[in-house]
Amino acid sequence: MGADLIVEFLEMKLDFNEAVKKAQGLLDADFEEIRTNLCEYYPGFLGSDDETLSKDELMAKVRDALEVVYDYNHRRDCAQLVIDDKIYALTGGMSYGDDPTDAYNSFSIVAALALTTDY
Repeated sequence: MGADLIVEFLEMKLDFNEAVKKAQGLLDADFEEIRTNLCEYYPGFLGSDDETLSKDELMAKVRDALEVVYDYNHRRDCAQLVIDDKIYALTGGMSYGDDPTDAYNSFSIVAALALTTDY
């Protein structure tokens, strides 16, 4: 079995507070579906009691993921790219079936919810 290169990147259009506000709005509007989808596609991210988390507990997990993402300039497993005057945060590396970096799962969750963009 060989290794695969996997990368996650995010366009950083919103600042941290805007991203938190967007996350709260999404959870207020559709908490049950978001929790179900995160449990299905990212098993273990929310913890062992995935499907019993309250909205506040889920928001705390999402906020933790946002804190990892928005700390990308201070982490050795992340990088910043600037392409056409747009800022992107990037993490990734070789994977043998595990997460390639400590930040990778947080980036994936934030990407799945599109929290760093204005669409």
